Amino acid sequence: MSEARRKEGADWIGVFNTGVFIILLGVTWAMNPGLSDEAISFFNDFQMVEFSSNVLLPAPANNHPALYRAAANLMLFFGLFQMVILGLGIILGDTVERKIETASGMVFLLALSLFLNMLANEAIGWVGFIGGFLVCIGLSIVTSATLKLFRR
Repeated sequence: MSEARRKEGADWIGVFNTGVFIILLGVTWAMNPGLSDEAISFFNDFQMVEFSSNVLLPAPANNHPALYRAAANLMLFFGLFQMVILGLGIILGDTVERKIETASGMVFLLALSLFLNMLANEAIGWVGFIGGFLVCIGLSIVTSATLKLFRR
């Protein structure tokens, strides 16, 4: 497959990916009718909380499980959809870099979904979630670096 054809296919994959994200976002909003109010409440609920001596972090004062669950489901379904995008990238001859980027993003989204679910179920607190978010970033970087190590 020529490089021009590969680039054209890759552009359509990106457009398709963006379209599906917008659809998933709309479905999430439609299936959770109070989500707008919950999001406003979440952002209005932030205060400075002492993390350790003399270290303050912004954190919501209350738990917002409906918002966290909705976000977790969005991340889960979009993360799972990245498997489809990766498959399309392989079939259409997408560049190795874009396939690695898709795999890395998939790992990030699926791990973030896990931590959002833990936050919604109160298995971790806000500071634990921030730590989990950092873990997700690290997993994504390690995934990308490992795949780049073994690329052909």
